[in-house]
Amino acid sequence: MPPSLPTRLSVGGTMVVSRPLKLPPSTAIDVTNFTQWFNDTHLNAALSSHTPRHIWCRAKSTDVLHVTVIGVSVTAGCGAGWELGNRARCLVQNGWVRRTADAYQRLGAALGLAQRVEWSIWPKNAAPLRFWMQCTADAFQLSPATGVVFVEIEPTVSTSDWHQVLELVQHLRISAPNAAIGFIMWPTKGQFHNDNGLEEMVRKAAATSGFDVAHASVLLNEAVRHGVMVKRYYADSVHPNGGGHELLAALAAAWLARQMSSPASQCPDNGRATLLPPAPPALVPPTMAATEWCYTRADELPIASPLAPGWQLVNDGGAKDVTKLGYSSTLAGESL
Repeated sequence: MPPSLPTRLSVGGTMVVSRPLKLPPSTAIDVTNFTQWFNDTHLNAALSSHTPRHIWCRAKSTDVLHVTVIGVSVTAGCGAGWELGNRARCLVQNGWVRRTADAYQRLGAALGLAQRVEWSIWPKNAAPLRFWMQCTADAFQLSPATGVVFVEIEPTVSTSDWHQVLELVQHLRISAPNAAIGFIMWPTKGQFHNDNGLEEMVRKAAATSGFDVAHASVLLNEAVRHGVMVKRYYADSVHPNGGGHELLAALAAAWLARQMSSPASQCPDNGRATLLPPAPPALVPPTMAATEWCYTRADELPIASPLAPGWQLVNDGGAKDVTKLGYSSTLAGESL
């Protein structure tokens, strides 16, 4: 067994040297032994795998695996503060991505995976699908070196978003042409109890466009079948509590470990294929072909100062301990 390699993790582009978390005991479910989900019947049912093998082979062949995660408030760690006495607070450092990084590090050591992994997390609370398709490469630091992209957006998607889901995947492929893409699906309580075909739509999109999907709802349904009330995994109507984040991390880590530990015989020449360059302009969708200027924070906008009377920069994310900046006006007719 190789020594456990250090994990590097950044949030919004700010690098943090990651050490294993010291988490409070979960009140929802004990999934500390992540290998129990590996090759499990329920895990098989939870995964839809359509990524071409050569993409995984490329990811396995690199010395450093670059993993990018884009997602909404679940990825921001909202609900992860439940066991710490603050159900509203969003704690990226206790959320499912950080737990996935720690879990994959342990699984990687057990499975003999000798890569260092760098995790880059880009959370945006309540972001619509269109948000992720604006300046995709620059805003989320995607490149041909990106090996895996996790996408967590189920709470903001509906069954009518088929074309936008496919367009998002196209934007990601143009920005990270060598990356395996995996949608990590965490349903709101309403989506879980009132299945309207959303997850089946994403499954079909995965088969059509060649990406992977991991459905937490399959594991939640299994828990319900064994008499566990689904609310034990939620901090509120949308976000997982600590146990829910742990469950989602178990699923995500097992999916990644399964793909990265496949037999070398499936990868000719050990998978050391030449990395594909970014797509040429002729292949870029019209929405990406034009020059874009994107700002992910309102305080970065080129706004002339001083502000006109009545205008002010406000933060509407204080209760959740996230930054949601915007300009607000209290006087009619004043220009920004």
